Amino acid sequence: MKSRIFVFGFMLCCLSLFACKDSSAVKIVDGKKLMEVKAGEEFSISVYANPSTGYEWQLAEALDGNFLVLVNKEYSGGDPTMVGSGCEQEWTFKALKPGSTKISLKYLRSWEKGVPPVKIEEFEINIR
Repeated sequence: MKSRIFVFGFMLCCLSLFACKDSSAVKIVDGKKLMEVKAGEEFSISVYANPSTGYEWQLAEALDGNFLVLVNKEYSGGDPTMVGSGCEQEWTFKALKPGSTKISLKYLRSWEKGVPPVKIEEFEINIR
């Protein structure tokens, strides 16, 4: 009987963790990437990258400093120095005050002047 109560309690704890998932997850609505975040909190956007090929993500447009500040960007999962090794590039931002803004990232080789980015990702950010 005690083991059943323990298992039931454990399952409730696990379910509550899944129910409290991060509210800043990207949602796609009408083809747009939308994020809802809280003012004063940090949130992250992860994009696939392969820096060993010379490609990297950069801000395509300056952030609106009234609403967002870039806190950090780093590579994770994989070895960015190993040729052909893909990984995630994680961008961490802080939402400053309520409002709406966007984050636009471009994937390119920074030394190739006049060459359009291989990919552009845009995220609409709603700060509450």
